[in-house]
Amino acid sequence: MIKDELLIKVADATSRSLPDGGTLVVAVSGGADSVCLLHALLQLKGELNLSLHVAHLNHSLRGSESDADAQYVAGLAAKMKLPYTVEKRDIRSYGATSSIEDKARHARYTFLAEVATFIKAEAVAVAHTADDQVETILMHLVRGSGLAGLCGMREVSAWESCTDELGVTIIRPLLGFVQKDVEAYCEANALAPRIDSSNRSLDYMRNRFRYELIPLIKTFNSNFKDALLRLASVVSDEIALLDEQVLHAWSSVVTDEDRVLSVDRSAFSRLPIAVKRHLVRRVLERLAGTLTDIESVHIDIMIEAMEKPVGKRLSLPHGLVLVNGYEVCKVGPDDLLTSDAEIFVGEYSLNVPGVTMIPGWKIIASIESKFIDENKSGFVECFDHDVVGSELIVRSKKQGDKLSPLGMNGSKSLKDLMIDLKIPKAERDGIPIICSPEHIIWVVGTRIDDRAKVLASTKRVLLIRFERIYIDSV
Repeated sequence: MIKDELLIKVADATSRSLPDGGTLVVAVSGGADSVCLLHALLQLKGELNLSLHVAHLNHSLRGSESDADAQYVAGLAAKMKLPYTVEKRDIRSYGATSSIEDKARHARYTFLAEVATFIKAEAVAVAHTADDQVETILMHLVRGSGLAGLCGMREVSAWESCTDELGVTIIRPLLGFVQKDVEAYCEANALAPRIDSSNRSLDYMRNRFRYELIPLIKTFNSNFKDALLRLASVVSDEIALLDEQVLHAWSSVVTDEDRVLSVDRSAFSRLPIAVKRHLVRRVLERLAGTLTDIESVHIDIMIEAMEKPVGKRLSLPHGLVLVNGYEVCKVGPDDLLTSDAEIFVGEYSLNVPGVTMIPGWKIIASIESKFIDENKSGFVECFDHDVVGSELIVRSKKQGDKLSPLGMNGSKSLKDLMIDLKIPKAERDGIPIICSPEHIIWVVGTRIDDRAKVLASTKRVLLIRFERIYIDSV
């Protein structure tokens, strides 16, 4: 009975994920779950229009036992006349995550993404079951991952590497089955899966949940697994609603530029707190490519930091940082973001002549009768007042900005100018731009526009001086 039921449900789940069929990488460890999944998909490949490719990664954690697993999977794939990829990697030296489990998981999904990319597969099938789902939800709960963690694993999800831009769609056709169902299917089909001795070791957190915590909880409620899975289903519905709210708000709150996401502080402040948390979580997921190591505490301190003054800098998992600007909070890799109080945003009218105070700067403009060269620095410049006029603004850089740098014929994009001047990306957002109604006249601290320069025929000289106002980081 379980054989027919499992095939029907696996067919339904797979067709929901891949309605048109296609190439599917099947992750096979050699254990009962993955062998069951592979065998079931093999029976269904014609019905579902699937082309199967077996993938196995030898984690090199159990010596000869790991090697024997790899040989078993290769032999199984050959027996089923399926193409396969088997590789061996040293997980202990892989990456910089905090545990062997995290290293193995990241290495495994990176490997699967590489295989899927190479053979142009539509997705990767993994053999997670309802028992794995219960363990995952409990681990998320203990780690403090927040509401979203209670959803557990989804039938279809995306995995992206935050280090090498690899991505893959993951499907889980066995999520509706418990371990006993899988074992019964293997027995009914005379399958002989491998037994992983490390699955009994209490050195691994998941095993401690499986063999210590879950049996203890069952003494309070023997049906707690069903209750937890029902809770996950309810929370998934709630998360789906929040996803819609975030999608609706995203374009007016978040700006994406060069691996950095900018969050409009004013628009963000008006969102309900539940939407704020979910949006911040999506920002981190978009940048990191994963939610591993992202906990509810990170979400809460980010929201709190966004209410702090300019210059607040917050370190986050995966090498990300948050930096408060005057109007936006920027989140991105540490090396791409400016240091405390170095983000300049907004647009301000200059008092000509006079003093203009803007966040981070004091600007002094005066009209002189001659060119001033004494004590002139990168933050003091002279212009032909009759050319540039008095209707000037100071603003942050914008996409598509151009100018005609002093001594150059024709125009040049501001981005190319900053690249030519070797201005680090982390400093570019801190540079004010002076503009007349017609064009940029000065990229402060770097170049003036050739059209605004002082000539021998200039009658009135506009002198502009920038003085830094330092704001303590909070």
